[in-house]
Amino acid sequence: MSPSKEPTPEDYKRERQLRGTQVVVAAMLDVHPVTIAKRETGAPDAPITREAWLALTSLPMTIPIGANADASAAVRESHDAARRRASDAR
Repeated sequence: MSPSKEPTPEDYKRERQLRGTQVVVAAMLDVHPVTIAKRETGAPDAPITREAWLALTSLPMTIPIGANADASAAVRESHDAARRRASDAR
C-alpha cells in the first residue's frame, strides 16, 4: 500500500495474515475477532481508521503456523530427495 492510499479491506487482511490469525491479532489489539473480520470484509460499522491501520502494522510479523508446517515439510522432502540421490550415486 502506498502512503497516500487509504488501506483497503484486502490490504488489512494481507497485513493481518502476516501477523497471525484473526483471533490472535484481535487479542493483541484488544478488540473482538469479529471486528477484525468486519475490517477484512469492508463492513461499514468497522472502518479501517488510521489508528486501526497503524495499530495493526505496528504488530510484529510472524509466519503463519500452517505456512511454517508446509515449508518445513517441503524442506524435509527436498533434503530426503537429496540424500537418496547422494546414496544412489555411491
